[in-house]
Amino acid sequence: MKLLNSTSSVFFIALAIALTGLSFNLSYAEIAVSDIRALVVEKGNENYSISVQAKVTNLGETDNITVAVIAVDMNGYQLKDVFLNGRIEKGKTKILNAFVQIPKKTYEDIFNWEWRTNK
Repeated sequence: MKLLNSTSSVFFIALAIALTGLSFNLSYAEIAVSDIRALVVEKGNENYSISVQAKVTNLGETDNITVAVIAVDMNGYQLKDVFLNGRIEKGKTKILNAFVQIPKKTYEDIFNWEWRTNK
């Protein structure tokens, strides 16, 4: 009985590790991101409405894609993050975009937009 319990414990521990690794890998889509752009749609006195867009290629199996892009200042500090979502078939490329509000001062401090990889 003791051997059965230790064997069962090892089995369940191995199963838990495998399932954790599997769910962790499934949460990340295999994608390529390029041409990240932010376009000012509307300028207010204190806030800007912007459209953030990126060219995304789906290299993996899932077609529900989420891309995190970040705005950084000239020192590399993150100022804003934006999540772009959409359906892209495997092997296809599509422009994903999102509309966000951002304070005028923050927008003026943005040096670059970058893709924040999940891995």
